[in-house]
Amino acid sequence: MERTPVPPLPGGRKPAGAALFGWLADPLAPRLCVVTGAPDSGKSHLLAWLLTACSVDDTPQERRVHAMVPLDGLTVSSAVWTIARQLDLYARTPAQLVGALAADSRPTVLCLADLHRAGGRALPDEPREVLEELLLPLLRLPQVRIVVEADAATAARLREAPSADDVPAAVMDLDAPQWTDAERFGRWYAGLPGAPGAQRPPAEAVYPSPGLARLAAGLGGAASSTAQASTDQAPVGPAPMGPASVSPPAQNLPSAHVLDLWWAGAPDAARPALAALASVDAPLTAEGWTLLVPDVEARRLVAELLPAAPSGVPVLSTALAEHLRPHVPEELPRQMCRALVDAVPRRPDGRPDLDAVPGEHLTLLLTQALATGQAQDLLTDAEFLVRADPHRITTAFKATGAADAGGPLARAWAEAGPALTEEGDPGVRAEILRHRLHGTPHAPTRHGRTAGDGPRGNGLRGNGLRTVWRLAQGAAPWPGPVTALAVGRATDGRPDGSLLAADATGCVHRLSLTDGGPLGRVPLPQPRPLRALDCGDDGSLTWLDVWGTANLPVPPAAGAGGELVALVRSGDVRVLGDTSGETTWYDAAADRTERARPHVGPVSSLGVARMPGLPPLVFSGGADGTVRLWSPGTEPLAEPLDERACPVLSVCASTGPDGAGKPLTLAASWADGLVRVVRLGGEDAPQDLRLGAPVLDLLLLGPNRLALASAEDVSVVELGA
Repeated sequence: MERTPVPPLPGGRKPAGAALFGWLADPLAPRLCVVTGAPDSGKSHLLAWLLTACSVDDTPQERRVHAMVPLDGLTVSSAVWTIARQLDLYARTPAQLVGALAADSRPTVLCLADLHRAGGRALPDEPREVLEELLLPLLRLPQVRIVVEADAATAARLREAPSADDVPAAVMDLDAPQWTDAERFGRWYAGLPGAPGAQRPPAEAVYPSPGLARLAAGLGGAASSTAQASTDQAPVGPAPMGPASVSPPAQNLPSAHVLDLWWAGAPDAARPALAALASVDAPLTAEGWTLLVPDVEARRLVAELLPAAPSGVPVLSTALAEHLRPHVPEELPRQMCRALVDAVPRRPDGRPDLDAVPGEHLTLLLTQALATGQAQDLLTDAEFLVRADPHRITTAFKATGAADAGGPLARAWAEAGPALTEEGDPGVRAEILRHRLHGTPHAPTRHGRTAGDGPRGNGLRGNGLRTVWRLAQGAAPWPGPVTALAVGRATDGRPDGSLLAADATGCVHRLSLTDGGPLGRVPLPQPRPLRALDCGDDGSLTWLDVWGTANLPVPPAAGAGGELVALVRSGDVRVLGDTSGETTWYDAAADRTERARPHVGPVSSLGVARMPGLPPLVFSGGADGTVRLWSPGTEPLAEPLDERACPVLSVCASTGPDGAGKPLTLAASWADGLVRVVRLGGEDAPQDLRLGAPVLDLLLLGPNRLALASAEDVSVVELGA
């Protein structure tokens, strides 16, 4: 079978691509590779090419890139959340991310683009914080290798940063000629659209910068000879890839000359619009571009000068934006902020109608408000927070100091950040934040601020998640981190209205299923930390502690392959799982034992379902990320019911028919924080939810109601039908 071909790397950059391939394949190479160069030298394009070439399914293992994070505008926290998500991990802090990666000895290669733009203009010190708090701790792990894109100043800081193995970084300065084939660059430049070849500046005037080449291709006439003269006065020396290769590239290239020529050739009527475009530190929508530049003719002229994004908005290159920024009128950011505010429709009561505004508009408003020191009021509005870009919200909380102040909204945002930044639906983000703020006046309302109908009148509907109750740190009844849950039963086997929750010490708390209120504790002889908890039909407790000891007899065959790590009870039946991946079915009344090995690695959780006229069904989750099904006396199904790239933490099955007549519901949670509910035998799509932390144990209290336990809270939620 032929492998996927490596995509082409235009502009003569094949030497740079080959060098990165060589770095990836060399186990003795420095574990940090820094790609640097002047603005528009092709750094981001090179990393994007590397990701494309090294993340397809058939990429050789030694050349695989596992995560790519554009750091532009991100904080340390949002960078951690993004890396963890791409690696199928849960991490809220750098320490948690480092700890999760330290537990896995497999090689991990990360690409971090735009380190010098971390935090955006609002947080100029964020690149240093990302370096010190995230990048350097990651490099202390011997299995981690990182490619970083940075400007010259940040690259110099990376070169001087302490290394865990005392090996300096490998540095690739794209302004050095050895990374760009001059002949191929010339042919590529000649093929760019723009002025005829004889009228545009020669290739030597822009070599080896792709960004400058694209600008210069549009120049003609006298610009050609002027650019040539500047090239003759600008020597370019070699800079080999290595620790000492960082040089001030802007001084070695005629970039300023080409940019001045481009600016001089821009029509006078387009210059205010170009300067305005350079002032914006966030992606622009077509509506935002119109608000920024109301003059139709000016927008037309700019469209003729610049390439366009898919939205139709002109794209200003980094070098050109930096060159034009001094031309931005001082009052423009405030004017833009006011125009964005005025463009938000108002309800009859005078409040802003946020349902009628695209999220991109609100994100641009936040960015401009941050630039003008007016963002604090926006960050106190939960309904604004869930509609704007979540990464920009995270940055704004930090830039304004609200994150350090510890207010309820900022605290809830930080706690649920891994879930909020992954979710693209504002309605679902509202559900996540509403869950975190349950019982407080700060949560976003259930249906937004409008009760109207139509595409703009549906409010924050999301998936219909409703938090019935939630106990978290700080609440008086909170039992502390919960490791196992069970439904309390009376001696006749009927549910007694309580939820049993085992804390980290093994103490079992009785909570009201109605509102989470405390109902007392269940005394246990010699309490110890528990892995599993169940309540039998006679009201008695069954448990398994963290050392693999159960409080009831188990057959000798159980645990023969490894320590017992999972247990569930159903009448006289006990099902156990061990660290070898084996599950054991033991029917004490019939003295019958069945065994199967559905997992590679430890079993993490078990569930049993009994349906009239069918054999018992055993559901199991494993550290291998799979949810499996088998029936005693048969082989497990060959294909898993579900499979993801991180361990399953808990599974539960419910046989009560729901409103749609589907008799079996399965719920599972994974270590990266995902909870998935599936109606087996039906055509409904699975329902996924993330609430900001891994769910260690869960129970189906009905087809649409779940009890969830994490290290941070215990709650009962209802899913939308």
